[in-house]
Amino acid sequence: MPTEKRWVVKPQGDPATAAMLAAALRISPVLANLLVQRGIDTVEKADKFFKPNLADLHDPFLMKDMDKAVERVERAVRDHEKIMVYGDYDVDGCTAVALVYKFLRQIGHKNLMFYIPDRYTEGYGISVKGSTSPPARAWGLSSPWTAASKPRKRLSMRRRRAWISSSATTTSRPRRFPAP
Repeated sequence: MPTEKRWVVKPQGDPATAAMLAAALRISPVLANLLVQRGIDTVEKADKFFKPNLADLHDPFLMKDMDKAVERVERAVRDHEKIMVYGDYDVDGCTAVALVYKFLRQIGHKNLMFYIPDRYTEGYGISVKGSTSPPARAWGLSSPWTAASKPRKRLSMRRRRAWISSSATTTSRPRRFPAP
């Protein structure tokens, strides 16, 4: 039996606080109310929300195995290994791919490619147990770290063109594929 989905609507923020924020920040009352609903109820908190700085970020090494991931990428760069930045199709995934790709290019790494899967034909993630997306399967990828090694099998030019043309309807530029 499918579960019924229900929206949970937060109650309106304090009207006086929202009006004070709207006037002080010169923003719409709707935006001020959203801030109050998020617990941002002072001008100082709003300034920190709208103008964050790097000191406010969490330490990335709190993530499990971040040290191993950093070591692996450092080794791949040092040894001039192929690196594929495999991303996600949502906005933060595309942004992350662009940032990592640009950073690796700026530090001089040349053996680099990226891939963002098609959300409709490939689904989410590199693989689901026993089934990988077509490009991941073609390149022999089963985990993010094999992406740094040499692809085991090349895609045929016909299949590359098919994927590029199918992605042209959803993106302004075709995705990059390794040279034959």
